[in-house]
Amino acid sequence: MKNRLVALLISLVLVAGLIIAGCAHPAPTPAPAPAPAPAPAPEPAPAPAPEPTPEPDPEPAPAPEEKPITMAFGTITSRTDGSWGQNIYEAYLYITEKYPEVETTFSDIIPWGEMPAWLELHGEEGTDLLYLDSGATVFGFVTEVAPKYPDMWFVTGGGGVDINVQLPDNVIMYESQQHQGSYLTGVAAGLMTETNKIGHMAALDYPMIIRNWKAWELGAKLVNPDVEVINIYTGAWGDPENDLEVGTALVEMGPDVLFHDTDSLSIFKVAEDAGVWVVGVHRDQSDNAPGRVITSALANHPLQAEQGLLDFMAGTIAAAKDVKSYGIEAGWPVFAPLTNVPEEVIAKVKEVEEAIHAGEIVVPEILAEE
Repeated sequence: MKNRLVALLISLVLVAGLIIAGCAHPAPTPAPAPAPAPAPAPEPAPAPAPEPTPEPDPEPAPAPEEKPITMAFGTITSRTDGSWGQNIYEAYLYITEKYPEVETTFSDIIPWGEMPAWLELHGEEGTDLLYLDSGATVFGFVTEVAPKYPDMWFVTGGGGVDINVQLPDNVIMYESQQHQGSYLTGVAAGLMTETNKIGHMAALDYPMIIRNWKAWELGAKLVNPDVEVINIYTGAWGDPENDLEVGTALVEMGPDVLFHDTDSLSIFKVAEDAGVWVVGVHRDQSDNAPGRVITSALANHPLQAEQGLLDFMAGTIAAAKDVKSYGIEAGWPVFAPLTNVPEEVIAKVKEVEEAIHAGEIVVPEILAEE
């Protein structure tokens, strides 16, 4: 009995324990440990700094533009006079074509009273170089104007040593040895005359005109000592009607070869009408009377202008103040080709020219009449 009681008690205790256990709250399931936070993404490595773009070299400053040389040609005569003025115009054309880098201008028939204003205009414009009529012609003008513009150079086409020394420092005279050409054309005249009379007609008795016709006389007498020269002055430049009248009167005195310096072409009509020979002046004038002209004594303005320009370019123009004379010795032509003459005349003129070149003959410069 006792044993049944103990077993019952044990059973009750077990049942009670089960009841108690069923009534109790179950123990909470522990929360799972939080997942570790992901490691922060590594900071991206900084991009390498770009190589600095090198600054371009600065453009060099443009070189200052060089001022071109400016050269103006001016004459009181006409570009169509067939003589002195046309030869200056030919000088302008020659320089313009041969030296395109030089800015050139040309003015002709400049009124006598307006020449100073023309010179001053170029001085104000800064012209580098002027090429003008002879020193004798422009003496008064350049003496007045040139000192005002010491940086402008005035080049005159001949005029004589006596005049050159009186001119301002920036006036330079280039002298073609036209008396040498006159001498050689005189040799031809002395051989061509049949009357032993030759005639010269000029506007005025300028020293350079006297020099040329006296040289012509000496050349003629070298080959013909009996020849006589008749000389007449017309009293004016470039007066065709007057020149025609004076030239006709000259031919009536008997010369059968003529020489002139009048700045007109009337002498060629005289020669054609009278059937006599004629020697041109300053430029080759054979186109004015092709059947009557035997040669011409050259002024050489194109070569004189070029020499002045070359001296200016070289910076040596001031040294040319002592008159620059150019003739046979320098290789310059001093007379135009001989035409309408026999071969023996050509041969004799060549012989005398060679003698001048060799210094065996020196053509004197006679600047005044006896």
